Amino acid sequence: MSGKVLDASGASVADAAVRVNIGGSVAAETQTDANGQFEVRVNADGAREILVTAPGFAPFSTTVQPSTRTIDVTLEPAPFFEAVNVTSSRADVARVDPTSTVTVISSNELLSSGPATIDDALKAVPGFTLFRRTSSRNANPTAQGVALRGVGGSSPSRSLVLADGMPLNDAFGGWVFWDKVPQAAIDRIEVDRGSGGDLYGADALGGVIQLLTVRPARATGRVMLEGGTQGTGTVSVFGGGRANDWRYSGAGEWFNTDGYIPVATRQDPGIAPRGPVDTLLGSSHRAAQAFAGYQTDNGWRFDLNANVFSEDRDNGTPRSINSTASRHGSGDVTGRLAGGAFSARGYGGTQDYHQTFTTVNALRTAETFIRDQNVPTTFGGGGGQWLRAWGDHTLLVGAEGRYVKGDSIETPYVQNLPQLTTRAGGIDRRWSGFVQDTWQSTDRLTLVLGAHADTWTSDASQTDFTKSSSAFSPRAAAAYRITDLVSV
Repeated sequence: MSGKVLDASGASVADAAVRVNIGGSVAAETQTDANGQFEVRVNADGAREILVTAPGFAPFSTTVQPSTRTIDVTLEPAPFFEAVNVTSSRADVARVDPTSTVTVISSNELLSSGPATIDDALKAVPGFTLFRRTSSRNANPTAQGVALRGVGGSSPSRSLVLADGMPLNDAFGGWVFWDKVPQAAIDRIEVDRGSGGDLYGADALGGVIQLLTVRPARATGRVMLEGGTQGTGTVSVFGGGRANDWRYSGAGEWFNTDGYIPVATRQDPGIAPRGPVDTLLGSSHRAAQAFAGYQTDNGWRFDLNANVFSEDRDNGTPRSINSTASRHGSGDVTGRLAGGAFSARGYGGTQDYHQTFTTVNALRTAETFIRDQNVPTTFGGGGGQWLRAWGDHTLLVGAEGRYVKGDSIETPYVQNLPQLTTRAGGIDRRWSGFVQDTWQSTDRLTLVLGAHADTWTSDASQTDFTKSSSAFSPRAAAAYRITDLVSV
């Protein structure tokens, strides 16, 4: 099947995403070329839903028969509330959910924006705030929590951050490592500013932020170079392509900033100004990831992802530092099952976090080492879901589980001499299930009912004490489109 994608004026739309869905699952996908043209190969039988999306345009959807060989598509400008996304509905296929408030930041907006980090770019989204005002360029990782709608303004975020469905929140402490995904690999960022507890559980009370990476339909490459004062520079690269039924990509990023001295040369009376002990507040990180995917003739897809990340930070004094090293991987399978779209994901990894703690005297002339901390963490999880449309209803059911094993190993120092090392931590297990029904009752009215049930168990590593809890998160929502520009 081939075709062409145009806008309302008749101009070609390049890089539009074209998907062919059969029975709710993806049978083929590609992108338009510079002339707006596309071509896909579909081997499965059955009526074919053609979905075409592009930034700034309303999604186009139509159903054709297997005998159709050519199709031309005209895209209309999108109303402000029509954000095509996968996050709000937890679907594998991008769709519009009028009951959710979703902001989508495209890769073009991200790469051309002034901010050098993802969390700085997200500050343009209404309702997005960090635990501290300092960005991830200079802030301690434990201060990089995120809040949406003012919910959970603390280090352990009450908003869930995902990268292709895998949590970016630190498994042990809940803060976010924003730089794990190279910026050049990001296709778009979706921000759902509303409780996602009915689909994602208690971690998403404030909302959900998802970074979605590029899945190349043809040979694609990107290079991003940035430089500035304070010894700041970024190199981010991405490349990938498609060969027959295989898709592949790789990306890497390097970042460094020497930073600044956070203590002013002049202070209010009674507060010591900058002293000999004060040094630069800087950071550097390296990230790399790889992707490989295979699609069978009957539409089943199998994807593998791998990511490695490391960073080092200077915290403003000679002996106050921290570093992180993480490794994780994931696998996905999607396809048609029992008349609907089925998807399953598994992931796992390890992380090592190290930090030192010091005190500074009142005149800021001397620094004393007081504590050394190491936090090794092992984590894993997985889940599956099934989506099927019945007339005006779309039903989603699923379940997932998560495992985290972590310890905080701390050695206090007195007069620069190490004392008894302590260990605190344990094993955290979570199991949950969810269900959602979306009813398109009329052309203008959409109703959504959903619920999420969580069970949580924590086993302490140094005692026999076990704690468990459970939660139930229901949701009911409605959206009514008054006009093409107004929806409530």
